[in-house]
Amino acid sequence: MKIASFGGIARFWSVISIIVVSILGPDLISSVGRAANITYANTYRMDTSFVAAFEDSAGIDVLALTSDGGYIVAGDFESIGGQRRHYLAKIKADLTLDSSFNSGLGFDFLTSGIAVHSNGKLVVCGFFSSFNGTDRTCVARLNADGSLDTTFDPGTIFDAGSVLYSVAVQSDGKIIVGGYFTSAGNNTRILRLNADGTLDTTFNVGTGFSANPQSMAVQSDGKIVVAGLFTTFNGSSRNYIARLNSDGSLDTAFNPGTGFDTYAYSVAMQSDGKIVVGGAFSSFNGTARKGVCRLNTDGTIDTTLAIGTGLVSGTSTGRVFSLAVQSDGRILLGGDFTAFNGTARGNIARVDSTGALDTTFNPGAGCNSSVSSVAVSSTGKIFAAGYFTTYNSSPAANHVRLSSTGVQDMGTTGTITSDGMAKVLPISGGKMIVGGDFTLANKTARTCFARVNANGSVDTTFATGTSSGVSRVDALALQSDGRIVAVGDFDRLNGMTANGIARFNADGTPDTLFTPGAAFGTGTAAAVQVQSNGRLIVGGRFTSFNGVVANNIVSLRSDGTLDAASVVGTGFDGNLIALVQQSDGKILAGGYITQYNGVARKGVARLNADLTLDPTFDAGAIALRNVQAIAVQSDGKILIAGDASGDTGGILRLLANGTLDGTFNPGGSSFVFPKSYPGLVAIAAQADGRILVGGYFTAYNGTAISGVARLNADGTLDTTFSLPDVTDRFGNGFTFLDDGRLVISGASAASGSLRQVGLSVLKAEVPGPSSSSSSGATGSSGGGGGGGAAGGLYLVAMCLAALARTIRLR
Repeated sequence: MKIASFGGIARFWSVISIIVVSILGPDLISSVGRAANITYANTYRMDTSFVAAFEDSAGIDVLALTSDGGYIVAGDFESIGGQRRHYLAKIKADLTLDSSFNSGLGFDFLTSGIAVHSNGKLVVCGFFSSFNGTDRTCVARLNADGSLDTTFDPGTIFDAGSVLYSVAVQSDGKIIVGGYFTSAGNNTRILRLNADGTLDTTFNVGTGFSANPQSMAVQSDGKIVVAGLFTTFNGSSRNYIARLNSDGSLDTAFNPGTGFDTYAYSVAMQSDGKIVVGGAFSSFNGTARKGVCRLNTDGTIDTTLAIGTGLVSGTSTGRVFSLAVQSDGRILLGGDFTAFNGTARGNIARVDSTGALDTTFNPGAGCNSSVSSVAVSSTGKIFAAGYFTTYNSSPAANHVRLSSTGVQDMGTTGTITSDGMAKVLPISGGKMIVGGDFTLANKTARTCFARVNANGSVDTTFATGTSSGVSRVDALALQSDGRIVAVGDFDRLNGMTANGIARFNADGTPDTLFTPGAAFGTGTAAAVQVQSNGRLIVGGRFTSFNGVVANNIVSLRSDGTLDAASVVGTGFDGNLIALVQQSDGKILAGGYITQYNGVARKGVARLNADLTLDPTFDAGAIALRNVQAIAVQSDGKILIAGDASGDTGGILRLLANGTLDGTFNPGGSSFVFPKSYPGLVAIAAQADGRILVGGYFTAYNGTAISGVARLNADGTLDTTFSLPDVTDRFGNGFTFLDDGRLVISGASAASGSLRQVGLSVLKAEVPGPSSSSSSGATGSSGGGGGGGAAGGLYLVAMCLAALARTIRLR
C-alpha cells in the first residue's frame, strides 16, 4: 500500500477515490463488451494464471544501529531487492539484507519510529494494527531476531484511530511514545508504558500537547525533551520544544521563551546536557537560526553554536529531519537542504561544535533527495537513509554507509519499492489497460499507465512515451471507438502533454485530435464519465478549464474542448471525487461539497446530462463528512460511502430521490477508521443485492476486518465472504470480469511463490447463492468513465491514495 514518511513525521496524504463504469459500444468486439452471466462466490482465490506486480519507489524513514554492526530500517517499503519486507527490515554489516531477521508477515501498515533496548530488543511504533498476524496497535516490541516479543503487550491502550510517530526507551525499560491519540488512559499525544506494555499511571501529562510530538530524548536524570508540531503543553505555551519531568509534568526550569517560529523535527542530547534541535524553523526566541539550533540546559539559546545563514533549500529555509551528535561534539545533519551557510551541501552535512561547516566531511553532490534519518556508530561510521537513489552521483538505494570523511562504502540491498495502486480497464483479447500510482510494471519502467497481456505480462506493443509531473492516473474510461481517456494529476502522460486529462488511441499513441489546451492548469481531475453523445464529464479539484472559469466539473466535447454552455454558475464549492452515470443519463457527483451553484447539496448531488442541478434529488444534511464512492443498485437505490460522521459508520443507502433508505441498517458505529485516513473509498453493488466495500477500516460493527468486506443487502456483514490469498487487504476498487473473476485494485495476493502486487485477480472457489446478471454488478463508486446505452455494462470501482504516498507532514 502506498504512503510515505520520514522518521515519524506525517506528510498528509490525499486519497482520491476512483471508479470507472464503462458501457462499451457494440462496435468494440470484446468478451467484456458483451452480456455476461455471473454467479457470485463466497470464497475467491488468486488466479495463478495472472501474475503481475505494480510497484512504486519507496523510502526509508528511520534507521537504528544494532550492536552487530548492522542496522534496522523502517519506512513505507514493502519489498527490498525483490524480497518481501513489510515496513521493517535489517541490513547486515556487509550492507546486504539480513535473512535471519525474520518478521514473517511483518507489520500491516507503516512504521515511523524505532528504539533499541540495551538487550537488543526493538520497540517499533507507527500506524499499524498487527504484526505477523498478531494484534498490536501502534506499538510492538520485537526480539533481536525479528520475532514478536509476546511479553510486551499494550492490549487496547490505543484504539484504531491512534497513530504513533516517536518512541524512546528509558534506562529502566519503560517506554515513552508520542503521536495522535486522546483515548489512551486520558493521556493526550504522549504517554509512558511499563516494560510489559501496560500503561504507566504514574506518568501524568494533563491535557498534554496541542499537536504531535515528533522526536524525544531522555536525559540521564530521567527528564524528557520533546520536539514537534505543538504550541502548548497542558495549557502552557511551549512553541515546538518542551521538557517534561519524569512524572510527565512540565519542567518549568526549562524555559524556551517564545521558542521556535515553526516545526521542530529532531532532538538529540550532547554529553554536557546541551540540546541540539533540528527542524523547519528560521528562528528561536527571536534569534535567527535556520534549521538547526543548540539550547542550554535551561532552554535558552546557546550562542556558541553560530551557524551563520544556516540551512537553505533554494531560496527557502532548509529543513533538518534528523541529527546525530558524535562523541567528539560534531553534529551530523540530514534533511531537505541545498546549502549550509553558503556552501553547497545536498541534504547531508556535518558541523563542528562551534557551528562551522566541517569541510573534512565532503559528501560531494550529496544525496539527490531528502535524508530522513542519520546515525553515527561507535567506530565513526556514518549512516544515512531516506528517499534518495544516489549519493555523490553513485547509486544508493535509499541508504548509505559512509566513512568519517564522507566516502561511500559500496554495497546495496537492491531496489526498495512499495506496492503500487493499479486499476484496470479490460479490453479485447483479455488484455487490460492499467492506470494508477506506479513506476514499475513487472520490473519494467512504466509511469502510471500501461497495457498488460492476459497473463499479466507487460504488453510491449503498446506505445510508450515520456511522462512528467505525474503523481498518478486517477481514472480511466474506454470510448466506444476503443480510444482511452485518462485523468489524474499529471502534466505529460505517455507522450501526451496535457494538464490532468489525456486521450490515447487503442495502440497507446497520443490522440492528436484531442486538444484540451491548458486543460485544468494547476488543478487535477479525479473522475470521468463518457456520455452517449461522446462528450466527457470530468470532475476533480480545479477552478478553470483552458482559461475559462469552471469549478470542479466540466463537460467536454469529443475533441477535448470545453462546452462553455455547460458551465453552471459557480459550480461545486469543493473537490469532486466520485462520478457515476445513471441509466437515464443523469450524473451522480460526490466529494467534499456543500453546494452546487449556490444551492445546498452536502456530499452528493445529482445533475442532469447538461450539468444543471436535478432538483428531484436532495440527500439533505447527510452524516458523511465527504462522499468518496457511489454505487447505483439495480432497483435504483443509491449507495454512498466516505468518511464517517456521527453514527453512520461511513456508508448510507438512499432512495432514488435522495432520502435515506431506512431498510438499510449497517448498525451504530459500523466501520472503524484509523485517524488521518479517509474512510470508505470504493463500493460496488452486486446484482444479488450484496455490497462490496473497500477502504481504510479495521473493524465492522465489532468484528475485526480490514480493507475489504462484503455486506448483505440489509447492511449486515456477510460473514461467508472469504479472500484467503489476499495478503494486503486494502480495497480501492472492484471489477467483476465477465468470466466471474474479481479484480480488487490496491490489494495484493500470493499463492506459493507467485504474487500479484498492486491488484488482485481472483477466481471463484466456493459458489454462493446462485445469482446472475448481464453486467456482473450494478453501479460503482468514485470517478470513472461511461458511455451510451448500447453494449454491455462494465464496472470498475477504484480509489487512489496519493502521497506521494503522503501520509507524512513535512
